[in-house]
Amino acid sequence: RQGRGELITGSQADEVLQILKDDATRTYDNYEKLLNERFDGTVIDEDKSGLARELARMNLTLNSYTQWYWKTDLLNLLNFLFLRADSHAQYEIRVYAETMLDTVKKWVPITHSAFLDYRVGAVSVSAKGKLSQSGKWSYRAMYGSSETWEADKNPHDKFMGATTWRPTPGVLLDAYVDYEARPGRFDRSTYQLFAAQQNKGYSLGFVYTHQDRQNDPTLELAALMGVAHVSDKIDFITQVQRLFQPSIKGNDIAYIPFDPSATATNFVAGIEYRLSDRIFITPNIVYTHYGINPQGVRPEDDLHLRLTFFFNYE
Repeated sequence: RQGRGELITGSQADEVLQILKDDATRTYDNYEKLLNERFDGTVIDEDKSGLARELARMNLTLNSYTQWYWKTDLLNLLNFLFLRADSHAQYEIRVYAETMLDTVKKWVPITHSAFLDYRVGAVSVSAKGKLSQSGKWSYRAMYGSSETWEADKNPHDKFMGATTWRPTPGVLLDAYVDYEARPGRFDRSTYQLFAAQQNKGYSLGFVYTHQDRQNDPTLELAALMGVAHVSDKIDFITQVQRLFQPSIKGNDIAYIPFDPSATATNFVAGIEYRLSDRIFITPNIVYTHYGINPQGVRPEDDLHLRLTFFFNYE
């Protein structure tokens, strides 16, 4: 049995194996008779009807292999493999998990690589809980090792903490901080405040973020977001985002580039249409208004017409 320290050897081991083989063969032969069908799908007796498989399998031994179809999404598949491909998992299930990982590698190689780097090879410690008996106040904290946070770009440890207050149903206030130590004068400290209100007719959210980057330019922005639920299939979405400091990497943002020399205010409006439970399309407009840059020039405003396609894997 599992966990036994000593192995059975010699004639006793042969006897045990023979008993297991005899029982497995006999029960499988009877299983085919109950089904009235052989393993290759041919009928045993044309004059008889077979039992349903869920009834016929009742007499099979626990060591019988079973074939089934399993439907899942990629996130939960990786959650399963994270547990069962671990070196501490039982050998039999670990062999299955390792074979499934090979399939994932062929299917989604980039995701497979990220999974090994940032999930399997990561080290993290986290905690969360209530700060009040009513549950309105709560906290969460986490430490992530250098392997966890974009190890190929920023191989540094990171600390995070947050406090959440839910004064009434549908209302949330959240304060978040994190710190990332980097060599030289490139440490990053982030402070973020978030507020939201949600009901059946609409959702509103506000976020303010300030990130100190020492020698790098400071990031400071605020955004107000809203969603109006028009019908079961249609939502109207809008967002106003204010960038208080110029972003030197503004031109590098592929989906909404903006001038990196000046402060900016973005206005977004669109209609989200649900084609199905998982597929959404959102025609939207993005208008960017710029402030005056250090050279005394205000860049020309930008207008982008976009069609966003979204697929929900969950």
